[in-house]
Amino acid sequence: MNKMLKRNTVKENLTELSNLEPDEKGVVAYMAGGSLYNRKAIQRLLDMGLTCGTHIRVVNVAPFNGPLALEFRGSRLALDKRLAGNVFIKIDESHSAQQTH
Repeated sequence: MNKMLKRNTVKENLTELSNLEPDEKGVVAYMAGGSLYNRKAIQRLLDMGLTCGTHIRVVNVAPFNGPLALEFRGSRLALDKRLAGNVFIKIDESHSAQQTH
């Protein structure tokens, strides 16, 4: 049971990339593969530089569960919202605090 408590404490500050709003920033914590399609798509993201530790910003979120426009490593990328649900982000708390003022 202690392992479970530690795991929940560590993941408390993590969220799926698909949950972020425009102009929110964070750092990629990890990616979950799931289906063969998702594993191949995630490998493609890794090949493009979206790796653990990468700083990322959501530029825009399209309506009706459309793609997310992302900015990382000086590039922009549109990412399907379902695939973004497999990318887990540690939110940049200092940036979120600035937005609320």
